[in-house]
Amino acid sequence: WRHFYFIYPCLILIAVAGFRFLLNFKKNRIIQAAFIGILLGNMLFNATWIVKAHPLSNVYFNILAGRSWWSKYEVDYWGMATYHSLKYILAHDQRELITIKPLQCINLDVSLKLLTKEERDRVRVLRDDASADYMLLNYIFMSPEQAQVWKKISSDYTVFHNIKVDGEPVISILKEDIPLVKNVVNGAALSYCP
Repeated sequence: WRHFYFIYPCLILIAVAGFRFLLNFKKNRIIQAAFIGILLGNMLFNATWIVKAHPLSNVYFNILAGRSWWSKYEVDYWGMATYHSLKYILAHDQRELITIKPLQCINLDVSLKLLTKEERDRVRVLRDDASADYMLLNYIFMSPEQAQVWKKISSDYTVFHNIKVDGEPVISILKEDIPLVKNVVNGAALSYCP
């Protein structure tokens, strides 16, 4: 989809040409007013949605995507919600040392750099099968097999908090109730990126 960044200027030029055509449309003032009203309503809707979804307005799926985005698309590809999940954990767990395990392709390095030194010192990231206090799931590269693993994990672990956009989870914070054992789902696991 990032290829659209290269054709986006052309799309803007086409949109501006269309808008100029509407402003100069003299044949029927009712049609002109209706189109301008629809255009302004759409712009107002989009601006309201951006404000409401801030700071995760990068996670946008229109009505054609349906529900359960995470089962069909990569949701928070850039990991914007990771920082907010770390801040949430730190705000709700006052222990001096908190262990966190990414369940998928989650790069915590950048998000950790955004934390203060005191906050960073409280977090230890685990990347092995060791037990952790919290696990993060960001629904990236969620294959049908991984969706089955997620169903099993979600039945055994408590979802501590979901960060959502439009009612759909962008990242889930799981609080570990029992140790994550590799063979808990017949050897399958939600893997992280090394």
